[in-house]
Amino acid sequence: MQNKRCSTCVEEAGWLDFSGSVGQAVFRTLLGVLSGSLSLSVLGVLSFGDVLTKVFTLISVKIAKKPPSKTFPFGLGKVLFLSSATMGLVLLVTGVYLGFTSFTNVEGMMNRPGLIPIIGTILSGVSAMLMYRYLG
Repeated sequence: MQNKRCSTCVEEAGWLDFSGSVGQAVFRTLLGVLSGSLSLSVLGVLSFGDVLTKVFTLISVKIAKKPPSKTFPFGLGKVLFLSSATMGLVLLVTGVYLGFTSFTNVEGMMNRPGLIPIIGTILSGVSAMLMYRYLG
């Protein structure tokens, strides 16, 4: 990364994204457990998976910022590509697994949600959209 401002901006955005993801994960999980909503609880656990990907991204950005050395004369910028490819593969496998298990475990989806999980889901969605708008 050549531009110092760009490097700082990437780190700030990464930490903000990480904080928002932790907040989303805790909020969704607690709301799901307290309201008895299985789908919101699962969404909260999935959000903790997002937190892990954010940590992975922050680590790869830190590695990519290292200057070129004798061993790596062009720097470590390719680490970002490799980490993105790895995260994409993990998310694909996780999505296929969750899709498969949701079709085989239908009886857990028969409950109608109450008002609290619906309001919580709306608040969570609005929060995620605001983060997307701010970071995008």
